Amino acid sequence: MDELVRFPVDEQPARLQALRIDKGFGFDMHLLALDQADLDDDQRRRIYEGDTVMALGKGGDSIRVLAGIVDTNWVLEIGPLYQMNPYP
Repeated sequence: MDELVRFPVDEQPARLQALRIDKGFGFDMHLLALDQADLDDDQRRRIYEGDTVMALGKGGDSIRVLAGIVDTNWVLEIGPLYQMNPYP
């Protein structure tokens, strides 16, 4: 997130995707407007207050990590992240 805030707000989504590709992250990450994130009222309030929120993914077999980007309306969403299965 420290890298994103160095760029203008309208360039941050493209910068995040460039970082994801350049660094080879093995999971989805993207920016959403706070009002578009699939969150309940308490989770939304916590992000607004600067907290990082972990939320169950659909089906309950994964998690998503969400954090607000300072001085923007963006929420960074990472995931879904699935539990590693050592014996696939």
